[in-house]
Amino acid sequence: MVAVRTLERCGCRADVANNGRQALEMLSACDYAAVLMDCQMPDMDGFAATAELRRRENGERHTPVIAMTALAMTGAVEKCLAAGMDDYVGKPIRRAQLIQALQRWIPPEREIDLGEEPS
Repeated sequence: MVAVRTLERCGCRADVANNGRQALEMLSACDYAAVLMDCQMPDMDGFAATAELRRRENGERHTPVIAMTALAMTGAVEKCLAAGMDDYVGKPIRRAQLIQALQRWIPPEREIDLGEEPS
């Protein structure tokens, strides 16, 4: 919910899925600019959901997926990237880190205002 509040403060709209299966359903119904994927969700985790998303995209489209996880173990970033995720944001979420990750993956033509970092 911290990420959702951060996005809303930046003028973005966010939908929330309760598990990986629901995330895939939402992704099939809407063209999202990016996905913040929690790696540890019930029913279907973020790793499996991302792998399935990439299979469904079949190289025809690429939705940016940014992992959000508290996993601090060695190799966590590599595991996320191996699952097909594009980037990694650790928990607890830091606003600046989240905005930087979104700016790396959302093209400017999507006209998403991520705001400016306060000085």
